[in-house]
Order: sequence, then C-alpha cells, then structure tokens
Amino acid sequence: MPVTLSDVAAQRALVTIDFPTGDLNIHYLPGVLTREMIARMDKFSKDKEAVTAELDSAIALLIEMVAEWDLMEDDGVTPIALNKDRLATVSSIMLTLVIEAIQGDVRPETLAPQRKKSLKKQR
Repeated sequence: MPVTLSDVAAQRALVTIDFPTGDLNIHYLPGVLTREMIARMDKFSKDKEAVTAELDSAIALLIEMVAEWDLMEDDGVTPIALNKDRLATVSSIMLTLVIEAIQGDVRPETLAPQRKKSLKKQR
C-alpha cells in the first residue's frame, strides 16, 4: 500500500529531557522536519543568543514539530499550551533545551525511513 506525505508527517517520535525533579517527555513529528527547519535547529544550538534574538522563529519551530509534551503549568496537571502566546512566556533556555533534545534525537532513519520498518509504535 502506498504511503502519503501526510502518513509520514503523522508519525511520532519521543525524546526525553531529564531534570532533577523528573523527566520531560516530548512527542515530536520527525516527518514534518524540513531542511530549513533542521538548519534553524542547528543555528539555535550553535548560537544561544539566536534563540533570544529570534524567539518567534524558535516558537514557530516548536509549534510545528511538537505533537505533545508533559511540560506542565505550576498546577502540575495542565500541559503548557503549544501556542505562540504561551510559549512567548517560557524561558528561552527551556525552548533551547527542547530544540536541542529533538535535534539530538533526529537520525537519518527517523527522517527518511527507507528500509521496511514499522513506524506505528512509539519508541
């Protein structure tokens, strides 16, 4: 059966950032990563000041890539919304950590699975 670009874009991958108080799990969409997005991630990881200078770009990148996460509001129950207004109030350091974690998880087989491989289950 043929696979569409939408099928590929809908697949999720999981990356985890360890914090002293617990783990932050980020489910992202490797199938939506474009060459331009990877270049933006690379720029952010090399130039920490670029995140602050281009915070809107970093936020747009995360909104596009992150499917869900368990970064919670202070109530410990409500996930921080993945929208421009809410992410604009999140520390640029935290946004950088998330981008770097996804960037570190991205591998050629994640971006372009060419061998017969089931992508139905999450890692």
